Amino acid sequence: LREPSGDRARLWTALRPHVEYAEFPGPIARIELELAGLTAESARQQSLFQEQTRRREQLDEMVRHLKVRFGTSPVARVVAVEPWHRLPERRFALLDYDP
Repeated sequence: LREPSGDRARLWTALRPHVEYAEFPGPIARIELELAGLTAESARQQSLFQEQTRRREQLDEMVRHLKVRFGTSPVARVVAVEPWHRLPERRFALLDYDP
C-alpha cells in the first residue's frame, strides 16, 4: 500500500491476488500473516478535485493488481510519437500504463 489504511476491504483487495494466484506445492495446513510497517494513519490534505483524485487512485490500484495477476500491465495509454507523420499508425504508440 502506498498510504496507510485501516480499511479491511482495501487491505483484502491488496492481499487477495497474492493468495488466489500463488502456486503451492501441496495442501496448506496453516497460514501465518506477518504485518510490517504498521503506523498510525496520519491526516491527509484534501484536494479541490477529490473525485478525480479518488478515481485516479482507484484506477492505479486496480492496474497494480492486474499487473500482479498477469505479470505485465494489461492497460496501455496512447502517446504521440510522430504527430506530423502522414500515416496514423506512425503518429501514436501504445505504452504500458504503469502507475
